[in-house]
Amino acid sequence: DFEGGISYRGYVRGVSHASPSPSGELVAYTVDPRGDESYTVEVAPGPSPLSGGRDFDAVVAWGRDDEEIYGFKCDETKRPCRVYRRRGDAEELLYVERDGR
Repeated sequence: DFEGGISYRGYVRGVSHASPSPSGELVAYTVDPRGDESYTVEVAPGPSPLSGGRDFDAVVAWGRDDEEIYGFKCDETKRPCRVYRRRGDAEELLYVERDGR
């Protein structure tokens, strides 16, 4: 573990997006650990219930405070089409774009 409780994750193929939290104390970022454009959300510094968003696309945005984050999930063609809100370890689907164009 590094200072602040951050663990070494090994080789990561790409960091796609980073966003500071409203307080400026945290940063959410998406990583592609396998190189197949399947992203996961991480929050630094240290562990957070907001980390580990499976299949989030490369865009995340914070909500009104450091406890809420928004992200896109993709369909089978890797098209971002669903918007989710995560607060703590609860995840809520907010919108689905059904037009596949």
